[in-house]
Amino acid sequence: LQYAERVWDIQNQLTTITINTDNFIDRLNQLKKLSIKNIDDLTFLEQFSSQDCQTDRKQVAYDLEYVTINKNLFSQRIETIRGLVEIEGQRQQIVSDRAERTRDRNTTILVAMVGSGLAVSGISAQIKPTAAKDVLNHFNITFNETLVPGAIELYIVTIIFHATVGIIFAFLIKWIAQRFSRYS
Repeated sequence: LQYAERVWDIQNQLTTITINTDNFIDRLNQLKKLSIKNIDDLTFLEQFSSQDCQTDRKQVAYDLEYVTINKNLFSQRIETIRGLVEIEGQRQQIVSDRAERTRDRNTTILVAMVGSGLAVSGISAQIKPTAAKDVLNHFNITFNETLVPGAIELYIVTIIFHATVGIIFAFLIKWIAQRFSRYS
């Protein structure tokens, strides 16, 4: 924006110098008509209009041309910056998309893990409800089921046993899902 303002200022200066030079030449011509020949010396004013004014106009025109040439370079820099910003935006979008896919994959794995763990726990409890009791008997641990405390303890151990089977299966599903998701 400052660059555009400076170019505009130089163009205004060139226009102002051109207008003022033309006005000066007009006034000088009027002054020549009113001057007395051989008495009034207007050579200084004629020299000023023919040399100094033209030199200033040429110099400002050169300055304007120089700045205008750099305008293309400035535009190219702006386009380069825009391109870099767009590339960075694309990179951030890619990172965001990857993070979202990873989040979705992890959520899917978690849902599969929990669902399969609960399903296996339920199936395990239905297929072999006395599995925990059989494991305890194998290690010579018994509960007196005729008494309420023994029945409650056996019930809790049975729940823990089937939940453990479900948790083990759930982590197995997680491991399998992670292996397949890396290759897909």
